[in-house]
Amino acid sequence: MTKAILRNAAAALIFGLASVTSIAQPRAVSSGAVERITHICSSCHGVGGNGDGQSPLTPKLAGQPAPYLAQQLRNLRAQKRADSSAPGYMWSISALLDEPMIEGLADYYAAQTPVRGKAGDPALMEQGRIIFTQGIPANGVIACAACHGRNAEGDSVFPRLAGQNGDYIVRQLQEFVTKLRPHAIMSGRVAKNLTTDEVRAVAAYLQSK
Repeated sequence: MTKAILRNAAAALIFGLASVTSIAQPRAVSSGAVERITHICSSCHGVGGNGDGQSPLTPKLAGQPAPYLAQQLRNLRAQKRADSSAPGYMWSISALLDEPMIEGLADYYAAQTPVRGKAGDPALMEQGRIIFTQGIPANGVIACAACHGRNAEGDSVFPRLAGQNGDYIVRQLQEFVTKLRPHAIMSGRVAKNLTTDEVRAVAAYLQSK
């Protein structure tokens, strides 16, 4: 996706949010208002948050736990999340979201049905499955399933990883050990003890689910 398209999408979202502000109630937001905003969000995150062939470095949102999504939007709004998959335009967009809209968006995407991702090399996926479900105790790597669920379905503040874009997972695991994702403390501890090949194996496994 070109920068021009992204700028146009951001501008459209800003216009849409301005329109929504006039109809939203102080303590609630209508489903119609949320749907109008998600229509614009789909330019990057795909219809229903399922990607739909968009950039593999853009996360899928469908089926993510609502508390997790809401917190990420708050972090973006406060400019406390600065990973390379959330550049300046996400800061600008999230700055226009009030709490009712954040909660409305989180509930909307949490209710969407996620689609299964693309499978890769069987041997690589099996290696990733073992790391995800069992960890690597000898290297201080706990099982990812301990927080993200046995089937990587996520829970509360822990994101759904099943079906997520593999390239996005790789990028996030690489950035967890930097200062770009300061809130991902546990993930950072895990990521720093994984080799590049192990990171790609976990990503391949999760993308296939």
